Order: sequence, then structure tokens, then C-alpha cells
Amino acid sequence: LYSPSSPFLHVRAMNRHPQQKQRSICHYLNQHGRKFGPSLQGVYSRAPSIDGTPFTAWDDHALEAWLSNPKAVKPKTTMSFKGLKNAQDRMDVIAYIKTL
Repeated sequence: LYSPSSPFLHVRAMNRHPQQKQRSICHYLNQHGRKFGPSLQGVYSRAPSIDGTPFTAWDDHALEAWLSNPKAVKPKTTMSFKGLKNAQDRMDVIAYIKTL
């Protein structure tokens, strides 16, 4: 049984998409600090730390757009993540991010 806040949703998305495994290489998931990118802990509803993003906070709409295609949101992003094409996978990751 999965609830929207279950970390198993993230694991399920990671298992289906190898590029999701890269997220933990570039971002801390459970602590504050910085790797290549900012920590994802507490990122939901936080203001983006990326200059030039058109959002005031990382909410469902902003994360959906970013996870779908980061370069469409910020064309000169240095992030190598190309996005998740599957809408359910994006919803799973957003649900997981809300738990961090």
C-alpha cells in the first residue's frame, strides 16, 4: 500500500528510471549541505536557489515543470538531468520531495 507521502514512491521511480539515481549523487536528500546542487531537504515551498527560474517557490506546479524538462524552464541550466517523461513518475518524485 502506497500513500502519497511514502518514500517507497521515490524508490519505485528510481528503479524505473536510472537517471533518478543520479539525483542522490548531485543532491543531498536527508541533510542540509551542498553537493553539485542544493539539498533537497525542505525544498518543497522553498524559494529556488537557482538564479533565473520563473518561480517564487518550489510547489507542485514548479516541480512538475522542472522535473519534466529543466532546460525548458531555465535554458542555460548546468544540471545534466534531462527530465522525467512519465507524468506518474514526476508525481511520485514530487510526493517524495514533500516528505523531505
